[in-house]
Amino acid sequence: MFNIYKKQRIREIPVEIDADYNNIPYSSVLFLTKYSDFEESFFDKFGNEHWKTVTSELFTTCIVNLLITRKIKAVYYTDRKSILFNLIKIDSEGFNIFSTENLVNNQHDDILANNLLDVLSTIPIHTLENYLLAINLVVNKYIGTGKSARPEKKFFYEYLKVYSIEHHWIKLKEESKLFGLFSDFNVTLEEDKKLELHEFQKKYNSIKFHLRKNNVLFRNFLTYTENVVSVDFFTRYPDN
Repeated sequence: MFNIYKKQRIREIPVEIDADYNNIPYSSVLFLTKYSDFEESFFDKFGNEHWKTVTSELFTTCIVNLLITRKIKAVYYTDRKSILFNLIKIDSEGFNIFSTENLVNNQHDDILANNLLDVLSTIPIHTLENYLLAINLVVNKYIGTGKSARPEKKFFYEYLKVYSIEHHWIKLKEESKLFGLFSDFNVTLEEDKKLELHEFQKKYNSIKFHLRKNNVLFRNFLTYTENVVSVDFFTRYPDN
């Protein structure tokens, strides 16, 4: 029987990290040091575009930390779609990520890191687009599969709520407004922990700058990661 349509992987190149890096603790919440000095309800003044940036940074910092500490590996791939008995060939490219550890060892100080490693352990290794699926499953864990007018903000709140329960140096306060139709919230950090996270953020920025400058695949991986997160949340907005 002839196949009118066929998709196959024709190339894979791993993203090589040129040095051994130590773990950067609490990676997914490091960006909070940039906002924690602002007035109450500051986060509720963000527009949707700013929420997209915040959520992208939350995921990207965590994923890069897993990559540079070799908890995961990233692989650049090229797929080829053949249509009408190979008369038409279309190539597409992207990245996949894979856990390098057994699930029993996947205990991190960062909640999102554990979420990602847990999800990756359940996805068959030959899944063609496992990165998109991994992000999707993690986001589903916090906000489900339904539509939302501000899915990035909803995810941020639900994730920080869990984080603040496990790590008491994060304080998350919510206030209902207009008889419960709307809610404001603000995030504060204990001063000692804020200074510690600030140092971790500087360390992360230095590593990322070095890798972006010297590693083309890593630079492309960063861009792809931001796109994967953006696309997942875009699909959660109500249909026009």
